[in-house]
Amino acid sequence: MKNWQIVTAVIFIVLLISFFSTYGKILKKHSIRSDSQGDGNYMASRGSRDHKGIDLLCEPGEKVTSPYFGTITREFNAYANDNDYKGLELETAKARYKIMYLKPKPGIVGKKVFPGQKIGVCDDISKKYSGAMSPHLHVEKWVDGVNVNPKNDFL
Repeated sequence: MKNWQIVTAVIFIVLLISFFSTYGKILKKHSIRSDSQGDGNYMASRGSRDHKGIDLLCEPGEKVTSPYFGTITREFNAYANDNDYKGLELETAKARYKIMYLKPKPGIVGKKVFPGQKIGVCDDISKKYSGAMSPHLHVEKWVDGVNVNPKNDFL
């Protein structure tokens, strides 16, 4: 094997490892929120309803990346009567993800994205709750219209 072939093969392997190390990641690190406002696990009690996603701790301003190949199909308000907190919807070949409490990257809606591509930054949801709730991303997963636990995708 010639030197240039070895160098090309090494670069390809490094790129492959880099790609697969970001696959499924939305933040640098993942851990579930648990604070005085509640438990961020899937189906945790929220009084008369159940929590339909997981809450991943983040730092306000921290980069949020796409965990999978897909298309950002829409931006929405995380709360019906509050324009301050946004969410994005990511459509993949296997599922639809709702990612809330982030400031979306301008112009990202309608774009195809790849794992590790920046889609926004973490917002500070603690401001809405006077600091009692930890800043986090709320992530839901929907498969064929059915809400399922996204935990295995991210932890």
